[in-house]
Amino acid sequence: MAQQSLEQRAQHLFEKVRDMYYQRTRLQLQLGIRTCAMDISGKADRLRQLPEFDNASLLRQFTNSAWNASVQIGQLSEGMEQPFTLFVMGMGKYGKSTLLNALLEQKAAEMDVLPKTWKIDVFEGSESMHTAFIKYRDGRIQVMPVDTCKAFLAEEEKKREQSSKTANEEFRKQAAELHTIEEKEELKKLLYDKMLYKSDVMEVRWLVPRNALLRHFRLVDTPGLVQNLIGEMKIGIQDYYHKADGVIWLLDATKISAQQSRQMLDELNESIAQIGGRTNNIIAVLNSIDKVRKTGGEAAVDSIVKEAHGLFGDLFQEIVPISAKEALDGIMSGDRALVEQSGIVRLQQIIQSRFLVKAQVIQTESKALGLWNVCHLFGQERSEYEDRLERDRLKFDTLADEFREAYQELSSKIKKDIKRFLDRYKSKVLPNIESRAERLFDFDQESEQKAYIESSIFDMNKLTGEELPQLQSKFADRIQAFYLYHSPKSVFREYEHLTVGQLSIVLRDQAASWLETGNIDLDTSGLSFASGTGMLVTAGFLLGPLGLILAGIASAFGLVKWIALKMKMPGIKKDLRSTLDSMIDKLEVELLAIVNAQLESIFNQVEEIRNRTYTLLHGQRNEKERIQAFLQELQETITDPVPKLHIKDVIHDLYREGKPA
Repeated sequence: MAQQSLEQRAQHLFEKVRDMYYQRTRLQLQLGIRTCAMDISGKADRLRQLPEFDNASLLRQFTNSAWNASVQIGQLSEGMEQPFTLFVMGMGKYGKSTLLNALLEQKAAEMDVLPKTWKIDVFEGSESMHTAFIKYRDGRIQVMPVDTCKAFLAEEEKKREQSSKTANEEFRKQAAELHTIEEKEELKKLLYDKMLYKSDVMEVRWLVPRNALLRHFRLVDTPGLVQNLIGEMKIGIQDYYHKADGVIWLLDATKISAQQSRQMLDELNESIAQIGGRTNNIIAVLNSIDKVRKTGGEAAVDSIVKEAHGLFGDLFQEIVPISAKEALDGIMSGDRALVEQSGIVRLQQIIQSRFLVKAQVIQTESKALGLWNVCHLFGQERSEYEDRLERDRLKFDTLADEFREAYQELSSKIKKDIKRFLDRYKSKVLPNIESRAERLFDFDQESEQKAYIESSIFDMNKLTGEELPQLQSKFADRIQAFYLYHSPKSVFREYEHLTVGQLSIVLRDQAASWLETGNIDLDTSGLSFASGTGMLVTAGFLLGPLGLILAGIASAFGLVKWIALKMKMPGIKKDLRSTLDSMIDKLEVELLAIVNAQLESIFNQVEEIRNRTYTLLHGQRNEKERIQAFLQELQETITDPVPKLHIKDVIHDLYREGKPA
């Protein structure tokens, strides 16, 4: 054998390095994908172990998102061991299934029906076609007979359609009562979360007779890229694009016009931006070219194709004009001329040349982009939940500080009001003692003297029958108003802009488990502000025994009145003042005890409302730092899940292993 030239040896080395680089990149990506999926699912499991997790709606939703992301990432690794997966996508409602059937060379995909937004259909060549495989969002796979599967899917779609109709009706009904964009957006989210049926089915794999294309590819029928649900809500392509190795992107030839091309281009750019901007694994198909030919002949076809290249040429390397309808009609009728005219043969050739030769390389690049897409979308959800968690933490601390400060202020004011009330009462009774005590010597009976002390000196009838009830009623109103102001403010709700009433109307027919966390009982009937006051309404309780005073009066009987007044009155007045002081002290203690009990009751209730409703969103307040730590760890996991492999490392390994030619 002749000695290789330097150029040949260099070429041989280049090919060896290239092949090893692709092989190592693929293995490293697959390992990185599996590690990333396991890491995310492990952290989701740790979040599930937190106290009150089952009751924490927002934490639970985020954890479910983490679990779903781990499942999607894990499926990327599985996809690297499967045939090249070719997705058929498009903006319109019709056309994708017809094209897919033409590529399958059989009527396997449903046509002329609105696309399902909740699943993708995977068609795989096989010798056996009696079973279908349903893949659920949690990764489970169920095998069932084809007819049973179709019936099951029809029932799922029926549930979806009915719930969508109900949700849209509810939105129209409730939106009329809302005034802000924030309220309407939250209503949409509420309806989407609570009323719209979401099937657990993510993917259905159908086994069909194998043709030339299916020997190397799996074909996938996808939902429409834009589907309106509940007003403006849209379902994009991020949920399934990460699974695609290659894409056939359907464009409608009849919309390539001055009036509609701008909108079409904007929609296309938006969709491509959602998938990371990569288009080198996409073949664009200009469908419905038969309609263009019918109205303007081949000249019109040439014009439309030229215009399409002008609009989309910087996005797609290939734009293939075809008629999916002609292709399928020709295949089903055996009309080869119609098949040739349709353009399907050229499309098949381009698929083979673009995808088959570099299938593994393209698949590896697609899975890497798929990993980026899943991590990017999950990262957005992670950031949104982290922001909400921090916002609610700040709200919690602010509310707690404001409430406790207001509580202390109210308590202090009530204490001052009690003191002022008692001071006014004392200032009214002291003159009575000075001016009216002498009349006690005008009564012979002790009962008369006692009645005089209570009514004329201490004015007990007015105090117990009018002034004390008014004071307590005033405090009750103030405390109740304080409670009614702070209790709604202390509620944490998933839907922050909707009122409890709006939430209960929307959820009136739903299961109890769907009740919004803020939908709590704010009834104040349990606060017995006016109760427990019977002990205050008797003069005997307040004045205590009057024996010493009455004894002093009795001992003066038989004396000349002026002598009795001279000798006994100073002591009697002193005893009356002492009784007044004791009575005021007792009143202050009893009033404060009642008010403090009421204040403590509302304090505990408001604290419980704040703590419990926060827990119903995020779990226990003292677990917030642990949750934040998990969120930070998740961010680190998805930021750079698979380190980039450098050519120099491959060359270094080749030399180290002694392999270079």
